[in-house]
Amino acid sequence: MPSKGRELDGRTVLVTRAPEQAGALSEALRDRGAEVLELPTILIVPPETYAPLDQALSQASSYDALILGSRNAAQGVVERCLQLGLHWPRPIACVGEKTAHWVRSQAEIFRGEVIVPQTFRAEALVPTLVAHFGEVEGRRFLHPRAPEGRETIGNDLGARGARVEAVEAYRIQAAPPLADPERLLALAAVDWVTFLSGETLKAFLAVVPEARAYLAARKVAVIGPVAAERAEKLGVRVDLIPPEATVESLVQGLAAFGT
Repeated sequence: MPSKGRELDGRTVLVTRAPEQAGALSEALRDRGAEVLELPTILIVPPETYAPLDQALSQASSYDALILGSRNAAQGVVERCLQLGLHWPRPIACVGEKTAHWVRSQAEIFRGEVIVPQTFRAEALVPTLVAHFGEVEGRRFLHPRAPEGRETIGNDLGARGARVEAVEAYRIQAAPPLADPERLLALAAVDWVTFLSGETLKAFLAVVPEARAYLAARKVAVIGPVAAERAEKLGVRVDLIPPEATVESLVQGLAAFGT
């Protein structure tokens, strides 16, 4: 039997996050005894132009709040503020606590109050903003994002009469198709495949040869209900959805799943 804390001994887990984001999940899995194989299916790349984001950041005082749906968006804002010698003085609404924690660590740039919904998904942010402001009609929000992402926040706030200005802070690209024979051979040993977003799953189907058959022969874990909904639309079976949309909850779910 594996010792306490080593519940994933003998298991190989595939991590499909972008290269700069895989570390926390991979480390947590190794701490539980898993063998980890990293196969980035997406790449985070700069936008074609920073001009709309730069202009919006230079007019920060004209917005009621900044909306950050991901760490990638938050990092994009910080990088541009540092480049331009700016800071953000208004409230910052973050979809997840991990993003909020990082935002709080960047106090020289983010100087406003941090707002976080109790449920870490985009749909929960709008009621949180309504509770915070009293009402959002007529208010103006800046939403740096990737053009490939969901438009849930902007649509929901717009339906309540708010003005949401979505500007491109980064882009998401599928990684090149996997063709390396050694990497393909290594994939054969995988027990679990993890997806922390619907975009990584969609890209996986394009990156890995015969991806659907591959996933059908293994267990699939996703970070939360949004990724699970995408999997259902793509016709991919999901074996594990953790109770909270966090890396910690995902790893705990894998450890508790058993064989």
